[in-house]
Amino acid sequence: MRDVPLFARVLYGAIVVMTALGPLSQQSAEYAARHGMSAAPVVAMLSGIVAGGVSVLAGYRARIGAAALILLFVPAIVTTDAFWGAQDPIAALLLLPMLSKNVLLLGGALMIACLGAGPLSMDALSSERPAPLRAAAAHP
Repeated sequence: MRDVPLFARVLYGAIVVMTALGPLSQQSAEYAARHGMSAAPVVAMLSGIVAGGVSVLAGYRARIGAAALILLFVPAIVTTDAFWGAQDPIAALLLLPMLSKNVLLLGGALMIACLGAGPLSMDALSSERPAPLRAAAAHP
């Protein structure tokens, strides 16, 4: 059972990173522009999602990475996945799965921020070191 959090964290981190790297295209820039966002904040947000996802994936400062993801997913959900504001019913139906995906990713980030990366992680390894070794590692 010790390896289940590792497996779950790797799956979650991989999905988060793929989600952020996938839309780095002209289409995502156009989509963001239609929702009132310029390219610079979109690139910054995607970079933050990649950094948070890699942090969770590696299990290194996973709680901080998850907290960053939470701060990035909430505005994304409110601004880009607002199916309730879509005037075209087809557009609303297309936005609903994206909203669902982002809410699920937000829930996973909340769970990791609360519970941590698990016993098989870099975070767990660094907290298990004796105090003199942690001090030596902090000041090479």
